[in-house]
Amino acid sequence: MNIQLPTTKHSQANDAAPLTLTIADLAPAAGLSDQYDDAIFALCATDFAIDGLTSSTERFCHQLRHAANADTVYVFDRLSLKIIATTSSAGDVDNRDTCDIHEALINMVSDLENCVSAVQFPDIRVFPDQQKMTFAAIPLGHTRERLAIIVDAEKTLKNFNQYYADAVRALYRCHTSSPEQYFAPSARQQQKCVFDNLRRHYSICSKRISERRFELFCEDLQQVDVQFEKIMELDNTGQESVWGWDVIANRCDTDQFPKDLFLTAEAWTEEFRTALDLHLLKKAAFRYKEICEAEDQLHLDDIKPLCLSIYPQTLQQPEYIGTLRELTEKVVTHGARLVFELSEKISLSNDNLVERQSELNEFAKLLKSLRDEFNIRIALDEFGAGNSSLSRLICLEPDIIKMDKSILTSNGDNVLQFIEHFSENSTSRQSAPLEVILETEEPASDTNQSASVRSGFKFHSSLESDEPTAA
Repeated sequence: MNIQLPTTKHSQANDAAPLTLTIADLAPAAGLSDQYDDAIFALCATDFAIDGLTSSTERFCHQLRHAANADTVYVFDRLSLKIIATTSSAGDVDNRDTCDIHEALINMVSDLENCVSAVQFPDIRVFPDQQKMTFAAIPLGHTRERLAIIVDAEKTLKNFNQYYADAVRALYRCHTSSPEQYFAPSARQQQKCVFDNLRRHYSICSKRISERRFELFCEDLQQVDVQFEKIMELDNTGQESVWGWDVIANRCDTDQFPKDLFLTAEAWTEEFRTALDLHLLKKAAFRYKEICEAEDQLHLDDIKPLCLSIYPQTLQQPEYIGTLRELTEKVVTHGARLVFELSEKISLSNDNLVERQSELNEFAKLLKSLRDEFNIRIALDEFGAGNSSLSRLICLEPDIIKMDKSILTSNGDNVLQFIEHFSENSTSRQSAPLEVILETEEPASDTNQSASVRSGFKFHSSLESDEPTAA
């Protein structure tokens, strides 16, 4: 076959030192060592001007070409058989030139995605030294309808493996799914998107990537504040009163719950979860103190309980306990008004799988020591979901359980009878019966009518949001 290929910047280099790859070159090294860090960080860099490009796909091509030090990068749609966007090291690129390159590659390998001559894994095809031209094809997105074609990336093709392909796809999503597609996402936005994607796929990332992701996480935490939502209580006459307050995180700029930060904390390590819990503890404690002082309600009997969600492992961190000790002495003043809601989403197990009885027993001892020192109360949040179980309930002996009202929909009376029976027969509850908080979007009075609930039960309603007073 005699095909005249367009001149590319690496052709002469390939004549002198042909690039050879093997299957091993496409497999990420054990432990995802730092040898890939430079390639991944280069992929997320925006040190060059790309905002002037007309489409998000063009920006992606431009950025990928710089990161891979390639001659040409283009995106090809396999359904329409059209080149969607392209960029070249020569500057302004004629789409006809890219079409010529694409036609030449097709003629050489017949099928860019499935050619047996390629060094390939399911998510990437690398074609080394195809008639003096090397290139790679990376499917973009779940549908695999589009391919990123990287032409003449010289020896950086050594970095082209499934790990790199996952990073490229994350970068493509970051560019094309942005609500402001006329502007390139910042380097920090790209890093968060790419790093989180690698974490989901590979569980362990390099130290450099992990440290940078934690730095970005802490920066985002500074934009998070807290609000307080009412927890209502019904007396025997059906009258409602404020029993306490639920601490709800919210973004300062959007006033929305920062769901992405919680997902990040749960996807990464205890360091992230501890940082999140520490931030919310400090914010809640200082703000509640200001409110109580403004209302001149500083006595124990005047201060309503303050409920704060926390990941179980956080209570095992010396840094958090030290901060809690400092706050209860200088800010909160009354540990008895603090309720820690243990998140049911995270297991006590180090591998975050099934909890072992030995781990529950050790954690129960820790909770007892915290109760003895701070006089705090413990709640099981989202009871009936996640890692909640009878083992947790029996072993940890919480003071409060929180459950969604939906749990009571089909068999509510039996559930409540079981809870009451458990509370009455618990040897440690002679003076403090187990309390229940139902989470619902209905007013407490409506919930009482629809769920045969005894007086004395608490109701948290997201419709009952307000700035708290201590009274």
